[in-house]
Amino acid sequence: MVSCVAIVITVIGAVIAVAGGLVGYLVIPDIIDERVEESVKLVEGSDAFERWQNVPVPVLYKIYFFNVSNPDDVQNGLQPIVEEIGPYVYKQYRTKINIAAADDVLSYYQHQLYEFDEEASAPLTEYDDITVVNLPLMSIATVAEYNSGSTLLSQLTLLNSAISTIFQSPTSVFLTTTPRDFLFDGVYVYCNSTGIINSLVCNQIENYAPVTMPRLSDGRFKFSLLSHKNDTNDGYYSINSGLNDVSQLGEILAWENSSVLDTWGEDGTCNDIVGCDASLYPPFRTQGSSVNIFSTDICRSVRVDFSEVSSFSGIESYKYEVGKDMLSSPLTNPENQCFCLNRTQGIRGTDGCLLDGAMELWDCQGAPVVLSHPHFYLADESYQNGVDGLSPNRSLHEIFLELEPITGTLLRGSKRVQFNIFLRPISRISLTTNLPTTLMPIVWIDESVELTDELIDELNSSLFDVLDLVNTILWGVIAGGAVLFVIGFVWMLISCCRSRSAPANKVGS
Repeated sequence: MVSCVAIVITVIGAVIAVAGGLVGYLVIPDIIDERVEESVKLVEGSDAFERWQNVPVPVLYKIYFFNVSNPDDVQNGLQPIVEEIGPYVYKQYRTKINIAAADDVLSYYQHQLYEFDEEASAPLTEYDDITVVNLPLMSIATVAEYNSGSTLLSQLTLLNSAISTIFQSPTSVFLTTTPRDFLFDGVYVYCNSTGIINSLVCNQIENYAPVTMPRLSDGRFKFSLLSHKNDTNDGYYSINSGLNDVSQLGEILAWENSSVLDTWGEDGTCNDIVGCDASLYPPFRTQGSSVNIFSTDICRSVRVDFSEVSSFSGIESYKYEVGKDMLSSPLTNPENQCFCLNRTQGIRGTDGCLLDGAMELWDCQGAPVVLSHPHFYLADESYQNGVDGLSPNRSLHEIFLELEPITGTLLRGSKRVQFNIFLRPISRISLTTNLPTTLMPIVWIDESVELTDELIDELNSSLFDVLDLVNTILWGVIAGGAVLFVIGFVWMLISCCRSRSAPANKVGS
């Protein structure tokens, strides 16, 4: 007879193996998903909330200047030659303040503070000499031209007369300054001098001055690229905490108490505020998905699409990249029509909009600044060929991020943008008479973040070590059940063979 013990062992082994497989396939994933959901929701007192409130990793602002090698030649009509100088590295610390919670909505201000990183910047210092476009001068002249209308002659003639005083006798549209002054301490427009013409011109400047160029109590204007962002905030946010629906975690519901901007054209979706702020993403990412990021610096949301499976510090990641359609002209991508303000004079298409790779920021920044990718990466050849010394490179100049797909944790990413202004002759402004018409790069910024080894270890211990342990136990159970099944099954076969051979032996005897 077949051994009863063998049958029992076989059945038990099969049950254990099948049960282990079913648990691993049906139960464990739900338990893990539930644990992940609970770990990422922004609940006050949780680790996730603390990391969100006080971002543990500073954002690195790597700033590169386009130093002009031949300012005198450009002043006389020749093509600019530039040399990239950088990075000048600043750490930006972010802290959420004045947090208010209502159901699954968190509202707050995000305080920002910059600190120069001498070690990461060395051998460069904040006090190096750099020669760049005199952005205040070119901006003021361009804005004056645009706003003059039928009084073009009189207003621009007055400005031309005042330039010598308010810009201290400039000989060109270029400025030798330092990174510290250009970014924080300020480049001054001397509107503290007396005289009717200067007063009229400076009052007009005050009417249109952007946030980067406030007027001081002594009458001067102080231009600086980043001081208005330092030790302050970039507006009032309301986001989804993920409490009721973790797939909406980090989604911006409103900025400055509105879900839309009033910066761009009304026809289209350019004013819609969609996505997160580039620091928090929902879990359970899938290949082929996309992510939307809202940036107050450029007054728009940007879509980044899944590109490939990658890895960072041994952790599998999903990489997302910005496509060329972000800054495509409306002729190439009609959806970008509402980004065309049709105000910036320079090298434009037949529709009056800028060509591929460039976007007006006039209504966003309050100045005729043009946005592009660094080194005019993905931009029209008219822009790339208008300046010598550029080297567009995908790996160095693309916008990307890498997310851990289960938790949505940002492993690393870079938001890379370049700010430019058109050099061109402006009527009645003698300093611009012989300038070539070209889109002139000024500075580009790599705003990057990368998870530290400490946080990588924390992610490993809280998630992947647990997953590895669960998998080890689960496969151990399945393997143990399979071994019992095999042992029992073999025992059954042996018992069956013996029971059949026993009668034959009796007959033979």
